[in-house]
Amino acid sequence: MPKQKKENKEKKKVVLIAPKSIYDPIKPRMPIALLSLATYIKDKYDSVIVDTRVDSKYMEKIKNNLDAVCVGITVMTGTQILHALKLSKYIKKLKPNMPIVWGGSHVSMDPEITVKNKYVDIGVFGEGEQTFLELLETINKNKSFNRVKGLAYK
Repeated sequence: MPKQKKENKEKKKVVLIAPKSIYDPIKPRMPIALLSLATYIKDKYDSVIVDTRVDSKYMEKIKNNLDAVCVGITVMTGTQILHALKLSKYIKKLKPNMPIVWGGSHVSMDPEITVKNKYVDIGVFGEGEQTFLELLETINKNKSFNRVKGLAYK
């Protein structure tokens, strides 16, 4: 049996963030949406998941991983938006050209309004796994987003 050639190509990184909310439970649930997304893209990208609800050093973790393709933040309508905006602003201050991608139920409800905010570059709406993977490939190739379905962008 011939040996398979192993690729030594290092995968690019993606930061995925679960922001806090005023109403976080005492025992937060796993960030299933982010785990699903990380699993979907794992063959091509390494994901760094930052759960701000449980990680007390989340700002440092974000800062230390901004050598990524983009930062994805999952957002539900309500108070979670305030923390997501705070995180987006922090990231833009550290790295102004870092693409900030929001996804989740809030974006799906109103993608156009979401990307009008100056700290949000791209919104992924609907079932986002395939869209997010296509988006990452588009960012890497520096191509136009207009062929990626399920995006709102500036």
